[in-house]
Amino acid sequence: MEEAFSNEGIFACEFPTEPFINAKEWQSYLTDHLVLDSTSIDSIPAGSYTALIRFEIDENGKLANFFIQKDPGHGLGKRVKDVIAQFNGRWTPSQYLDRKVKSYRVQPVTFLIEE
Repeated sequence: MEEAFSNEGIFACEFPTEPFINAKEWQSYLTDHLVLDSTSIDSIPAGSYTALIRFEIDENGKLANFFIQKDPGHGLGKRVKDVIAQFNGRWTPSQYLDRKVKSYRVQPVTFLIEE
């Protein structure tokens, strides 16, 4: 009877690393640049609004190809996309097999509008 499993030819699977940025720096940038003015706040009904923006981190750590994946309306999706697109900092790019590679991230941003 032939064995169903053999330890010959074992393969290892390597996954790409995640792109990285200092979380405090990134959160500070988003918090400082996503402040809504009083006109915007007054025109949006009270509630919680979450936008999801998908973007690419290239091999050099630069951000590109921004896409609004979820738009809660009231111009919030576009606002988040524009703020992320204006970020001048760099991320540490993903690596796969010791090579820097392009990767993607989906960034959620939630606005809480109070009455």
